[in-house]
Amino acid sequence: MGDLVAIECPVVHSNGSLSVTEYESLHCADASIVLQCVWPMDESMYNTILATISLRASYTCRVPISKDATIFFPLTFSFWAKFEPTAKGQHHVHLMTHWNFLFHAVDGFFLGGTVYPLRDRWVLIEGARATVMIHGPVRWFAGHTFEGTVQDNAAWVLGEHRAIPLQSSYSSSSGSSVNSGQSVPGVNEENLKKPAPPTRPIIGASKKRITGNIAPVKDKDMPTVSKLLTAVPRSIVWLYVALSIGITIAIAALIYYAYLKPKLLLEKKQQ
Repeated sequence: MGDLVAIECPVVHSNGSLSVTEYESLHCADASIVLQCVWPMDESMYNTILATISLRASYTCRVPISKDATIFFPLTFSFWAKFEPTAKGQHHVHLMTHWNFLFHAVDGFFLGGTVYPLRDRWVLIEGARATVMIHGPVRWFAGHTFEGTVQDNAAWVLGEHRAIPLQSSYSSSSGSSVNSGQSVPGVNEENLKKPAPPTRPIIGASKKRITGNIAPVKDKDMPTVSKLLTAVPRSIVWLYVALSIGITIAIAALIYYAYLKPKLLLEKKQQ
């Protein structure tokens, strides 16, 4: 608990392919609850991004979950970007740089996590002449659940957010605290004292400002077949009824004139 934890990413070869044996630390800075990570955009990293947005590669980093750094959990960066050729036969990429970082932890140890981009503003990357910085909030979950942060997220939606302080990092080797890393939230003990979380909420379903969690959707408010039917305009219902009757009559007339009537006339002549 409190150790600095690095996000290790595979070494990228000049053609954009990823090494399966060599890793290097991603340059990240933990500023309170916002994480900022930087990629120097050389030719190899640029080719890697092109490969990921065309689904020819996956840029998967790793985070150690043991002190001897022999056990890791994967952390895949899925770049949201669009490729655009230019008039001079070259090309550039527009990239979303706002990401969410989510981690699960218990008793000061990682259980896993994920990172994903969110729609924000496109950032232009022109070849290997740029530096890309992604940024976004860090959220922590207790154990295998969403306990401890589902209330916090609900408060975000209701505009009543109260930041949960993260535990300060501490370096056992130097004996001094550092203002980076903050790798484990200091709320695990508090989570153990909390009652079981309520029924899974539908975020934003309630307009009533309440403290804690958002009120769950009641059974009577859930959509039913009758509610869905009453939501359809009557003019459309009558249109569908008229079309059904017309199609039925047309099929019956086709069967009569194409099959039954000729058969009856033939039988009448034979008599």
